[in-house]
Amino acid sequence: MKWVNHVLIAGSVTAVYDLRLVPPTIIGATTPDWMEWVLKFVGRPVKHRTVTHYLSVWSLAWIAALFLLLEVCPIYWRMDDSFRCAVVALF
Repeated sequence: MKWVNHVLIAGSVTAVYDLRLVPPTIIGATTPDWMEWVLKFVGRPVKHRTVTHYLSVWSLAWIAALFLLLEVCPIYWRMDDSFRCAVVALF
C-alpha cells in the first residue's frame, strides 16, 4: 500500500469519529515505514515489511506504554475523554 492510501484510509475512518484524532492516527498508520528510515539512519537498516511491520512488536509496545500510563501517570485519569483517547491512540 502506498503512503497516500495509508493516510487517506486512516484519516477518513478517524475523521468520522473525531477530527482531533486524525493527526496521531496518520502518524500511527505510517509509523512502520518511517521507522525503517530511522533505523537506517542510526545504522541498523532493516528490510521493508519485516520487523517494523510485525503486529506482535507493535502490540507489545502498546501494552507496555499503556501499562506505564496506568501505573506511572495518575494524571492520565484526570484528562478529558477525547485527550485520553488521543494519548492511547499514539500508543
